[in-house]
Parts: sequence; structure tokens; C-alpha cells
Amino acid sequence: MKKSILVLGAFIGLLATSCGKMLVVTPPNAIYDEQIQELLAQGGEQAEQIINSFASPLPKYFDLTNIAIGSGSANISTNTIQGINLMNSFQGNNLAYGCNATTTEEAYTGVTLYRLSNNLRNYIAPANGAHWYGYAYGMNQANLLLGYTKSLEKGNVYYKNDGAGRVVRAFCYMSLMEEYAPAYCNMTDPTAEDSGISLYKEYKPSQNAANPAKRSTAKETYEFIVGDLDTAITWFKNASVGYTKEDSQLEDIDLGVANFLKARAGLFIGDKKITTPKGEKSGWEICKEACDEIITNGGYDFIKAENWGSRIDASQPASTYECFPEKNAFVCVRKAVNPETILGYILGSTNTAGAIQNGILNIYGSYPESRYLMGRIDDRLYNKINDADCRKAAFVKDPITKLVYGSGSEIDMPSYCNVKFAARYGLTADGAGHTTADKAGDVEFCKFRYAEVVLMKAEAELALSGASAAKTALAGLIDARTSSALTVDTYMTALGMTDVKQFIKFNWDVEMWGENGAEYFVNKRMKVNIDRTGSAVHADAKGVNGDWNKWQDMTLAFPENEVLYNPNYAADATNTPAALN
Repeated sequence: MKKSILVLGAFIGLLATSCGKMLVVTPPNAIYDEQIQELLAQGGEQAEQIINSFASPLPKYFDLTNIAIGSGSANISTNTIQGINLMNSFQGNNLAYGCNATTTEEAYTGVTLYRLSNNLRNYIAPANGAHWYGYAYGMNQANLLLGYTKSLEKGNVYYKNDGAGRVVRAFCYMSLMEEYAPAYCNMTDPTAEDSGISLYKEYKPSQNAANPAKRSTAKETYEFIVGDLDTAITWFKNASVGYTKEDSQLEDIDLGVANFLKARAGLFIGDKKITTPKGEKSGWEICKEACDEIITNGGYDFIKAENWGSRIDASQPASTYECFPEKNAFVCVRKAVNPETILGYILGSTNTAGAIQNGILNIYGSYPESRYLMGRIDDRLYNKINDADCRKAAFVKDPITKLVYGSGSEIDMPSYCNVKFAARYGLTADGAGHTTADKAGDVEFCKFRYAEVVLMKAEAELALSGASAAKTALAGLIDARTSSALTVDTYMTALGMTDVKQFIKFNWDVEMWGENGAEYFVNKRMKVNIDRTGSAVHADAKGVNGDWNKWQDMTLAFPENEVLYNPNYAADATNTPAALN
């Protein structure tokens, strides 16, 4: 019988060196588990080495690759978390493919998702399980580690690794809730039975599809998530694990990552309340607390205007557009270029899916010759960006004729293409730029960054203290992004906006354009429908078949394996938790 993905999952082989022997745990069975427990019971440096070896792969579960669900390992829309989130980004209003609505172009990766003609929300859709599997996989790996950390004495190695395991587990459960449940803040009753997902708090090799955990309520699920993050934050402080300060720490699971995820959890909880280790709190209170921790203690700074994406000089021939990667914060995550990086992956890291995002959105990337895959900004959003806003320069309004890429090939690029992720040459190992154009894929990837913290903080302040506090929270971001005397108030006036929430949404759209599915999840949370009517860039106003385009539709049904092999999940195509307002 097939096993439930969330119950068991597949496990990567982990190697722990001890007494000259290699222990292969894939997954633990009675013999391997007994051997490991015996070694851990001996304590000392040996036990710490074993735990460290189990913890070392944890950063990869934020950017997992080789998920291999659906149409195969070569399909980025089903094979990597980075690719899945990129495809989420295309299921919105702000990103467009460089294509028209023709049958031929349907063959390109992700076009059916962009055109809303592939409804992976159905539980039997082949691509659906990819959104579930990667996070279930990471959760199981975290539980495996947490089962072994219990054997350690309460010291720095325990606090650091147990905390990291909890952060990964919280991230995986939160990601499942964001994909497979309505946004918590929009639920009619988050205490309703089966409004959440099954919670597995420890790994049990004997637990199988015949005895899976029942589904929890959404409230119980988020209380578990926030509880894990609060514990991890305490553990990190006990072990003096701080915030990302050096390039060598960019992949560390630290206080920055833990508080970032806690803030995001609070954002999705919103005005509803949950019970935390520190008492009953609203999501806004949780979000603000975590953002304040990062802003006050993290030491992060805003990306300089000249590093917010690449730039082109339209007065020069397209063959001379350089787009140096070492000057672009979205392809170089190192502190000198991107001081906002909270979690990022340096070139050559074994913990990342690599240049998936860059390969699609970089005009010099591995796919632009098709002219169908590069990301273009919706002209309606572009036209709202103030000319004094440095972010506008990362998009090119006019077509580019005979852009030279690769080893000398030429391509005509359409209007409104982005150079936010442009890198003609790619990076070298030391962070400099290559001098040959065949290395455009040698770039780095930022998963979480500081500007998102500021946007989360602004939302929380608006809900808790009003418009003035929200404007104060946004002031630093607007000051960093504008080259004139623009303020939050004058920018809003120029846009004709009086609603601060609308201005926050505008900045989510511009600031996080193309990153980690941000628009998709903001739209889902803020109740924003997909409507491309009036756009000069989008191929379809509301999707080629109109399968879905409402914020209520931005929830996937539990995938087929869970429906068929977990008796606690209803076997139908509408098995999504909790009714909406």
C-alpha cells in the first residue's frame, strides 16, 4: 500500500561519522535507530558531531529541489520550491509571460499556470502534490533531527540544533497552511474541526497510513507553528545564535530567520487570536513583536538604489548592455551588495535549487531565446511607480532591439521586460563578475530579506495603531527607494491614494515583484482577485478558460495521496479546510 506523504515521506540518506563508521539513516529503522541512540547516549563530542551532521542539511528545506512530482524532474513548476513559488508569482496581476495566447506557446513551462488554464487546485491534479510533498519532506527531516536532539545535554549544541529543527518544521507546516488552507485571517471559524492539517510532532517509524494523525483545527496548527518558533528563539538566545552578520552566515538558521517566520505567521493570523507561550495574542501583535526584534537587533540595512536590480543605458547599443551581477542585489546576496539578506544562498551552495528564478526572469538567462518565459511587469503597475523611485529603473518600458546574450546571439525583447534579475555574465566564486557571457546562470538566491519585514511591520502597525504608525514604519523604505524628497505622504498624493493599506499593497507589489510567490500570498490574504483587464502586457484578462481568478480560489485541495491514504481526509475534490467569510 502507498504511504501517506505527510505521514512518512521519503528520506535523504544522512551520514554521521562516529568511531570511523558511517551511519546511513534512510529512514531510521529499529536497528539504525538503536545504533544511533547508543552512540548519542555516550554523550560528549561524538554525540554532538552526530547531531551536527543531521542538522547540516536543514537549510536546503527552504529551497528544496528534486521533488520530482507531476510531469517529471525537468519541470521547474513541480520539481523545486523555488520554481513552484515562481509559478505562483505568475498567477497574479503583476507578472506576465512574454507570450500571446496561441496553442504553440502552451508547451512552455508554466504557461498553463500563468493563463490559469491548469487548475492544480483540484486534488487529483498531477502538479498538486508537488506543493505538498516538499514541505512534508522537510517536516519529516526536522522531526527526525528533533527526535535525536532529546538525547543531548541542554547546552549550546542542543539549543542551536533543536532550535533549527523547530524553525524548519514551523516553516514547512506554515507553508502547507498557506497553500492548502484559506488565509487564517479570512477563515470564518479557525477553531472548526478539520480546518487545519495533521500535526506530526515526532517521527515514529511505526506510524503508517493505517494509523495517521487526525486533522487539527487551524487554530491548533498555528499555535503549534508559533510555539515552535518561540521555543527556537529562546533556544537561539541561550546559545548566543544571533543574526546574519557575515557572508559565511547567510545560510544559517538564526534569530533573523526565526523572527521572520514568526512575523509571517502573525501576518496570516491577522486580527484573530491564538494562545502562545507568552499568552493570548492577535496575529498583528505577534507580527509586530517579531518585526521589532529584527529591526531593533538585526543589523540589516536597505539595498542601495544603484543595486536594486540591474540598469541599462538605452542610449547605448543593446550589445553593450552589461548588467553586472556583482552590482545587482537580486543575483548577489552578499552583504556588500544586498545588506537585506536574512536567508540567502551563495554561489556553489549545495542547499539551493540554484538559478531557477534567474533562469526565467533574467533577460540573459537560459530561456529568454524563446521570448515566452521572461517576466514582464504589468504596465498598469509600472505606470504607477514614481519616476523618482529607483525600482522603476529595473523595468524597461520600450522594446529592446537585438539584445546580445550568450556567446553573441541576438534577440528582440518585448516592452516592459525586467532587468531586476538581469545578469549578463554571472558571478565568480569570490563574488566578482565573469568576463564571458556563458555564465549567466552563476547567480545567488535570496529567500528572505529585510524589506519584507518592513512591509509586514507596516501592516501590523496599521491594524494596531493606525495610519500614522504605519506611515512611520514605511518611511525608511520609501526614503531608501526614492531619490528625491518623496515621503510616504507625497508619494501617496502623487498616486491619488488616501488609504494607507492600499499604499502598503502597492509597495508589496513593486518591492517584492517576482520574488518567492509574494504577490500570490498577499492577494490571497488581502482578498485581491486576479483581473488583468486593461493590461497592455498580459495575454489573457482573466485566464484562458476562466477556471479560477478569485482570492477564494487560491487554496489547493489536499493532494491525492493524502485523500486516498489518510482516512481523516475527505475523498473529494473540494476537501479544503474551513469556510471563508
